[in-house]
Amino acid sequence: MGSSNKVNVKIYGQEFTIAGDTSREHIEHVAEYVDKKMHEISAAFTKKNPVTVAILAAVNAADDYFEQLEKNQSLQEVNEQLTKDTDHYVMLWEECKTNFVQCKEEAASTAKQKEELMTKAKEQEDEIAKLRAELEDMKKSMGENSDRALSQAEEKYKDLENNFFEIQMENIRLKNENEKMKKDLK
Repeated sequence: MGSSNKVNVKIYGQEFTIAGDTSREHIEHVAEYVDKKMHEISAAFTKKNPVTVAILAAVNAADDYFEQLEKNQSLQEVNEQLTKDTDHYVMLWEECKTNFVQCKEEAASTAKQKEELMTKAKEQEDEIAKLRAELEDMKKSMGENSDRALSQAEEKYKDLENNFFEIQMENIRLKNENEKMKKDLK
């Protein structure tokens, strides 16, 4: 504990020496408060018995004290709720950051898949063009006796065309998924 301070104060016209472990300024402040309360009570009554004034001032001071305790309790409850809310929002923020990183990674993966499918689609287009040219060359060189060879070439062509169509559909699906992810990130 700190050293005991002795302070001379004047309360309701009388001098007192008050000792305490608090600062001189604090003791003077408390004495001024009590003096003010006693003068307020005294002003409200015509009969100014100092004991009655002191008791009523003490009751008023106790009332002020309990009001402040209630306000303090209420503020502590609000503070606890705000702390809980803050913790909750921090947790949500962390979840959002994690989700954002995951979405970003998924978008990058989808973009890579799209690029790979575009490359495959280009290769298929080139293969189809090559087969069309071969088919035309075969038609010219074989004439009408090559129906069977032509039929086989047409089947191969149709298979490639179907594969190309499936790759295009997958590409469209990935484009749509990529666009949806971009919108979700916004």
